[in-house]
Amino acid sequence: MDFLKDLLEDKSATMISSLLGKAGFSAGQAEAFVPPAARSVLDAVKSRAGQAGLAELASNPEAVAGAVDIAGLADEAGISREKAASGLEAVLPIILGVLRDKAGSLGSLGSLLGGGGEAVGAISGMAGKLFGK
Repeated sequence: MDFLKDLLEDKSATMISSLLGKAGFSAGQAEAFVPPAARSVLDAVKSRAGQAGLAELASNPEAVAGAVDIAGLADEAGISREKAASGLEAVLPIILGVLRDKAGSLGSLGSLLGGGGEAVGAISGMAGKLFGK
């Protein structure tokens, strides 16, 4: 199971919509932001997995957000750090909601969060279709 790919396929439109509505992103900014933001959040959850259970992390957005490299995320998405922080605030509840839903039904964090390299390409193609590119 490739959780990142599944997350992006299932929730990219929701995350993009949230970025457009709540964080004042343009369509292009939202499209560029979603894949690295999702990956950054999942990496933050993985890095904190030894300190807390998955369900606990999924219910603690402050701890997860604090582990995300906002500067790196901003650079990767080509936006300001302030915009990246605002965007993270908009998409974090969506990502953590999916993690919370999955936490009880899966046995290991590794199987839930493993893989994901090809997901960025998949989401770019889907976002292009969504925005008519």
